[in-house]
Amino acid sequence: LGTDPREQYREFGIALLAAGHAAEAEVWYREGGKQFPTWPHAHANLAVALASQGKYEEAEAAVLKALRLDPSMPDAKRNLELIRQALKKPQ
Repeated sequence: LGTDPREQYREFGIALLAAGHAAEAEVWYREGGKQFPTWPHAHANLAVALASQGKYEEAEAAVLKALRLDPSMPDAKRNLELIRQALKKPQ
């Protein structure tokens, strides 16, 4: 892990998601968002963990928060499209 303390949340959450533990990743990303509320990656990654569990409305709110913090995140923009498709909302 890098020296940036935020990276522990990102890296551990990624590992949990890759191992199929989306609920645990959700907890980890929520904590990262509490510790670093202006860090857009915590919210974007939380959206992925939520969507992986079918929690699309919560995922949409999380990814929108990430995009408010950093509108240039291409992965978050794509994830928003996918979440809205799952919700059957217009793009």
